[in-house]
Amino acid sequence: MAGGELSAAAPEFVGQRLAALTRQAASGATLTPRQAAAVGRRPGLFRAFLGERVDTAAKAAIANDRALQPLIDAGRLRVTGRFRFGPDVFLTDSNGTCTFWWDITTEGAWQAHVMRYSATHGTGYAPLFY
Repeated sequence: MAGGELSAAAPEFVGQRLAALTRQAASGATLTPRQAAAVGRRPGLFRAFLGERVDTAAKAAIANDRALQPLIDAGRLRVTGRFRFGPDVFLTDSNGTCTFWWDITTEGAWQAHVMRYSATHGTGYAPLFY
């Protein structure tokens, strides 16, 4: 995929890379000291904080991944910033229209993500479970 060219295999290739980077991020995820202190007071916050840490680490790894860099540089693979609406990562066609999207989440939360983003980003999607 030199120069940001996309083939029919692009979603599969990108999805495999994203899944590996997400798994790697999840395996090394630790709470910040402030998050850990908050969890000590309110244990129910653990899952939300862990999700934020995985999301942050995975997006950083994706943005710096050499295999994905040509697509990112060409504007064809986009990572949604924190606190912005949209799936975490998505591919676009040459007109900037989303052609496939992924979201970093848990199995239990996946269907809510599908409902949230399908209307705006289309029905080509896959989860990135951690």
